[in-house]
Amino acid sequence: MSTTVQSFGKRRDILDDHDVYLLARMLVESLAADPARYPALKDHGARWEAASAAHRPGVIALGLESLETDPAALADFRRLLDAVEAMVLAFGEAIPRDTVEARWPVRGLSHVGDLQTRFVLDTIRSLRTLVAD
Repeated sequence: MSTTVQSFGKRRDILDDHDVYLLARMLVESLAADPARYPALKDHGARWEAASAAHRPGVIALGLESLETDPAALADFRRLLDAVEAMVLAFGEAIPRDTVEARWPVRGLSHVGDLQTRFVLDTIRSLRTLVAD
């Protein structure tokens, strides 16, 4: 499986491409569902959409570095991660494959079975640690 490096300030983390692609799609969905709740992220949604649509192994960029100098966007991003985490937790241990493919499609990726939520939750926790104070 390919990996990608996400950076924030002097911190770096290596994450699984598939999990980052999927999380990017979930971030886009959650942001689109309630844009008024995350006003400082309006430009980020397009970035995450493009990153997941034009993916190549090892090069997905969430643009976390742009949050470093924008406290409002950073706060909104943290809230958005919380919202996505709550949505994922609501599925229990696994998200049905059909749900994943219908709600968060990523070109070129298919799933052979249900998605274990622990993978997405681990990615959310890694990003939360990366952008922590």
